[in-house]
Amino acid sequence: MHYVRALVALPSVTGDEPALEHAAPPIADLLRGLGFQVSVHPTEGAPIILAHRTGKSAQRLLFFNHYDVMPTGVWRDWFHEPFTLAEREGLLYGRGVASDKGNLAARIAAVAHILAETGELPVGITFLIEGDGLSGSPSLANLIADQANNLTADLVMGYGGTKLSNDIVCLCLSFGWHKNEPYAAVS
Repeated sequence: MHYVRALVALPSVTGDEPALEHAAPPIADLLRGLGFQVSVHPTEGAPIILAHRTGKSAQRLLFFNHYDVMPTGVWRDWFHEPFTLAEREGLLYGRGVASDKGNLAARIAAVAHILAETGELPVGITFLIEGDGLSGSPSLANLIADQANNLTADLVMGYGGTKLSNDIVCLCLSFGWHKNEPYAAVS
């Protein structure tokens, strides 16, 4: 829960460029702390974070996430401070928990757990984390074109997905991004 708490605490409201610029370095530092080589790319909007770490095999997994969140709205609609993680009845609440800081925190926690248990990753992992995901990703295409060689992967896991019921979660995956193959969905 450490990672989700740290990420929710960042007031990274979409379109608030100063807040987004302040949010990128702590995220980069979380990944550096796990041995990733991290670069933060300035854009006309929010910075984009790119992080790489090799694994035992040459296969590569790419995680795609965003760290911007929607504005908090009316304060009285919240039962607690929006940028403080809260737990009620077994559920976590805070701005970005569902989109997309919770997903990013879970991925970082999984990597940290694997590294703590084995000391190395089974495959190489790349994180591509943008701060304009809720604004239509205006700078993402340029970064992908510029960093294409660093973004090849055997499997890409984006932040999209849906919950079909309490028992079925649908996760959208893309196989062979570097081969321009179509998306695939699994549940």
